[in-house]
Amino acid sequence: MTNATHRIYDGDECVADTDADGNPLRSYVWGPGIDNLLAVTVYTNNGATSVRAKQGRN
Repeated sequence: MTNATHRIYDGDECVADTDADGNPLRSYVWGPGIDNLLAVTVYTNNGATSVRAKQGRN
């Protein structure tokens, strides 16, 4: 088993991370502009997801 993480990009922005088998680990939602991350969805082994929305530009 490997702990490799593969990043999937849409242009300059990373939109997803997968494990070595292609299973989703995280997905990202970007807003307009540069480095405007709005939300991250984290996928767990039991299929549950957790969405963490960001507010402002911290």
